[in-house]
Amino acid sequence: MRPRPTTKPFRRERVTRAVAILAKIGALLIGGVATAAPTATSVRTAVSASTGQPAPLAAGPLNQVTTDPGYSGFPDTTALPDGDLLTAYRSGSGHASADGKVRLRKSADGDIWTDWTEVATPTGYAYGPSGIATETAAQGGRVYLTVTRYTSTGPSSGTDFRPYLTRSDDGGRTWTDLAKLPEPNAGWTYPSAVLVTNDGAVIASAYVKSSSTGRWNAHYWRSTDRGNTWTPFGMLSHATRNFQEPQLVQLDNGQLLTALRSDAAGDSYDYVYTAIADPATGTWSTPRATVIHATGNPQLAKLPTGHIALTYRGYEQLSEGSTPNAYPTRIAMLHADGSLAYRGNIDILAGEQRRYLYGNIVPVPGGGHRLVLSLEESAAVATVYSVPIRFAPIPDW
Repeated sequence: MRPRPTTKPFRRERVTRAVAILAKIGALLIGGVATAAPTATSVRTAVSASTGQPAPLAAGPLNQVTTDPGYSGFPDTTALPDGDLLTAYRSGSGHASADGKVRLRKSADGDIWTDWTEVATPTGYAYGPSGIATETAAQGGRVYLTVTRYTSTGPSSGTDFRPYLTRSDDGGRTWTDLAKLPEPNAGWTYPSAVLVTNDGAVIASAYVKSSSTGRWNAHYWRSTDRGNTWTPFGMLSHATRNFQEPQLVQLDNGQLLTALRSDAAGDSYDYVYTAIADPATGTWSTPRATVIHATGNPQLAKLPTGHIALTYRGYEQLSEGSTPNAYPTRIAMLHADGSLAYRGNIDILAGEQRRYLYGNIVPVPGGGHRLVLSLEESAAVATVYSVPIRFAPIPDW
């Protein structure tokens, strides 16, 4: 495959901060909930409802990443070998509009972001990014981006999902042509995540609608030749639930951890499930529920301490502290085996008509982390933001 140049060169532009946080929050809350109300100008953290332990995090002010008119959503971000952040997102006139394109922006610090570039995609379909990951400098520094191609059937829905991969060897400036990923059920395979393991293998995941049961199952594939060819790496299913949006992270012991969004009867999204795999065989443990209510994309991040942070979108009007009409950002800490350790809540512009819609935690040069996320105002309006996240010393398990 030959590399294709993107439509414009990266150039830096300073963007204004979207919101000034009115209440600065300490690294740890010793009890109760922060007094700041969950309005459109505040960030709230809370102690875990399950254990009473303090939430080991604090969030800073929002920094606006995208300036595209209309809808900028579904971001996924990776740290390049030089420390720069590269985020891919869907740009279009709506949540699932027919004009969807895959765009990218870059930042050295998470505050100032370049103007957008675009991954060249064939016309006639809608597109969106699904996962992005980068090799280490020693592995070659290649960036892998999984892309969804689909037919738009309305402002917030789509069908005929096709999985693709594109690669960059120059830090995201140019990309290869889209290459088809494995497609177990043609038209019903939605790519979800990509991961580069410590030994240089590339693991890609997708959720696939079964032609026999009608349920969605999580599928995984492995490449040992930098994304040229793929072999099956296991599948996870449930007798009564859908498993969707499988995410991946590699643990300190080399094993792989996946987090899955599930749903209960009536298509009401319910618990996040987790499972562990041997990276050499793709043999997965039986998925188990973490008893975390979620309505979207359970992203995983490994902290320098080895702890696992799970970022997800919370339920509306449940007993987890959310306000009516709010889909708040939530972060939970997991044990290395994927079980829930404790939960910390961050509501960022929750309430009213804005809702958290996908995002992930990435390290930034010089220490610290960023949560790069999308906030959706409607099916036609969304914006990507970058939020500093500070993890305070985490209690021993």
